[in-house]
Amino acid sequence: MVDPNAVLRAHLLTVSGVTAVVGDRVWAVLLKPGYTPSVGPAVTFACRGGRTNPHVPDLPSATVQIQCWGSTPFVARSLYGAVYDALQGVERVQVGSNVIDSMVEDVAGQDLVDPGTEWPNVLSIWTLLVR
Repeated sequence: MVDPNAVLRAHLLTVSGVTAVVGDRVWAVLLKPGYTPSVGPAVTFACRGGRTNPHVPDLPSATVQIQCWGSTPFVARSLYGAVYDALQGVERVQVGSNVIDSMVEDVAGQDLVDPGTEWPNVLSIWTLLVR
């Protein structure tokens, strides 16, 4: 089975509009231990579930939560814009031995502040079809 997190990270790290802002601070599930927004913006994402089709088992549909972190709400929102531009409407993109067949935003970015750290972030929800 395909690891949607690994494919999404690999793809984001090839998009200059994203890496120009975050470098390699693109992580699956959690922020890297020791990270603070003072070192620069970051992207985290995690699969929240999804669907599989028993007739096409090699084409899972993953629901992905993406968070863009920044030192200010403006920085987080600007990074969200770069991620949106990199992902919205992506179709048939080769990523290593995998293919992103489709990437569509389901819920637009929501401005948040993490209650534990008080770090600004923008949360969005996406559907990823990958094989």
